[in-house]
Amino acid sequence: MSRFRLVFSAALAALMNLTGGCSVQNTDSTEIGVRTRKLFGPGIESRIYAPGATYVFVPFLSDFTTFDIKLQNLEMTHSSSRGDRSGDDAVEFKTNDGNDISVDVTVAWRIDPQKAPQLLARVGPSTQEIKERLVRPACRTHVRDILNDLHSEEFYISDKRFQKAAKAVEKLREELGPEGIVIEQVLLGEHRFHPEYEKVIHDRKIAEQN
Repeated sequence: MSRFRLVFSAALAALMNLTGGCSVQNTDSTEIGVRTRKLFGPGIESRIYAPGATYVFVPFLSDFTTFDIKLQNLEMTHSSSRGDRSGDDAVEFKTNDGNDISVDVTVAWRIDPQKAPQLLARVGPSTQEIKERLVRPACRTHVRDILNDLHSEEFYISDKRFQKAAKAVEKLREELGPEGIVIEQVLLGEHRFHPEYEKVIHDRKIAEQN
């Protein structure tokens, strides 16, 4: 064995003794892990550490990050008792005929396990950070852009809303798929116009029925 290898082995053994031997890392049943080498390696590994397992590393030579890969919901609502944020968090915009409206939107999404190293490098070290920094801004922007193409009265037509929700799914998959996010569904909930316009629509429908 060369002198360098002897010195390296001795130093590594000393380091392990000082740090208590080994570092044990676990992944939950819905988590995957990504390892970042601090020394003697390329940084963030491309290898994905599988769910529900235990891994042993030399301490201080690696960081281990876990991501929850189960289905997540980004819920943006008007209600203060529901949704991701307190207060009114519904998506607000103008219809194509100029009326102010807010719509409750729920986006079902998940992390693509194979792109977790990319997400760690580009976005952040947790599922929550990925949600706040990447998923939420993209969803609010693209859903708003697609919905404001509707005329005010079209929001009362379920087929029109369904078509726009499907279009939003396509757009978000196009934008977020390469980033490592899988969009499963966009659900449009309750919508609200300015009270005066709501009254105009209500009176018109009553007149049509009569």
